[in-house]
Amino acid sequence: MKTFSIDRLNGHFGQWGRKVARVSLIVVALAMSLWTSASAQTGRREVSVALTATPAPLGVTVEAPRGPLPFDTTKYPQERRMFQRPEIMEAFPRLNLFEVRAPSTKEYNCIAHSLGEYSRWVSPETGPKDDILCHMDRLYAARGYKRLEKLDLGLRPGKQKVVVYMTVRPDGDWDQVTHAAVQESDGTWSSKCGQLPLIRHPTPDSLRGSAYGMPAAVYERDAR
Repeated sequence: MKTFSIDRLNGHFGQWGRKVARVSLIVVALAMSLWTSASAQTGRREVSVALTATPAPLGVTVEAPRGPLPFDTTKYPQERRMFQRPEIMEAFPRLNLFEVRAPSTKEYNCIAHSLGEYSRWVSPETGPKDDILCHMDRLYAARGYKRLEKLDLGLRPGKQKVVVYMTVRPDGDWDQVTHAAVQESDGTWSSKCGQLPLIRHPTPDSLRGSAYGMPAAVYERDAR
């Protein structure tokens, strides 16, 4: 490896050259330090420079160049304790990580939240067996949503999604429309669980269980 000498540069550049040389040596030394550290960690002779660390959201495909916001588990401690009741834990066995965003209330429910309405209760409606989502299709179409052909839960920049849950009969057919959750801009989801608090949770599967069944359909519109 060649040795960088300030004396050799002095004869060519004078005082200005000496300043440039010192800066150059600092930059070279820093680059070598980064290269050595990265090589020791990866076991390869290459360096990958990451300007920001982007954690991947749990269970969803994220196309936006950032990950989910941290979950603040310190807000509304009394409201959080509602989810520690045995019957609630049994109903939502997968709800391990969540954030309370607003206190419990009877003013609105999950469907109203998915419509952006917070002063009325909107009950989910189940259609006939051959068109079981017909009522929900009309409800969301009036707000600019279209039901997707597939259960696409991934985050799409510029789009807003709502997932509708349904219970399943013992024979495997869909039974009742039960719940709706809204996808947030960071790829996580928010739900108003009946009269319980409004919460944010990592994925739609967080609420999969005996109370709401499972995610059954996704509605999408342009973000507003």
